[in-house]
Amino acid sequence: MPIALAVGMVELTALFTIAVVPALAHATLLSASPAPGEVAPATLKQIDLIFDSTLAPGSKLVMFTGNFLPVPGIVSQVEQGRQLSVHLPAPLLPGTYTLQWTAITLDGHSVEGSYQFGVSQTAGSPLRITLSVIAGLSMVLLVIGGWWVVARRHR
Repeated sequence: MPIALAVGMVELTALFTIAVVPALAHATLLSASPAPGEVAPATLKQIDLIFDSTLAPGSKLVMFTGNFLPVPGIVSQVEQGRQLSVHLPAPLLPGTYTLQWTAITLDGHSVEGSYQFGVSQTAGSPLRITLSVIAGLSMVLLVIGGWWVVARRHR
């Protein structure tokens, strides 16, 4: 009888452990857009983090500039249960940004993480146009200079 009681207690403990472990799981980040290390276009309008568990109120995402200053106007919200999103109120300036997130599951457990991504220059930005003009003028000057050298040698 004592052996049967011991076996029963082990089985009951195993059953209790199996039933409790999934309820105490922490959310795991499955995907992010933009992804860690990605260079996003300046037209980026939304940031989405998708987790493997349903998120509770209080889950949040905070964004910092390359100088670690908070980006103003960022309001995160839980969408579709497992998605933490930010709708950007204005285009981001080119540079590096850090996302810091806190994911709270329905059982109250939380997990935090962070990653960086970049934002590229826009195609028609003044800097890019200026660099294109300078490159074009440099090519013209090289051609004229080369023509002048060749013309002087033939005299």
